[in-house]
Amino acid sequence: SLGDAERRSIMQRMNAVLRSASSTRPLGTAACTGFCVMAVGDAVAQRSAGEKQFDPQRNFVSAAYNGLASPAFYRWYQLMDRLAP
Repeated sequence: SLGDAERRSIMQRMNAVLRSASSTRPLGTAACTGFCVMAVGDAVAQRSAGEKQFDPQRNFVSAAYNGLASPAFYRWYQLMDRLAP
């Protein structure tokens, strides 16, 4: 079992890796983040909807769609930040 200090250290390292990836490869990071968030979200949705079995195809398709769309959303929000600060 991890202590609080160890958990905090792991989270800080994960945050540093994410920040580094976001600055060096923003579109790839957006795609990976979008994919992962959607995969977890769909898994939770399937579970909470009372599905009898987990549907991996549904999960992958929805996660892939979001992973492909996320870089476009990233650019869109960058444009909106510039136009309406």
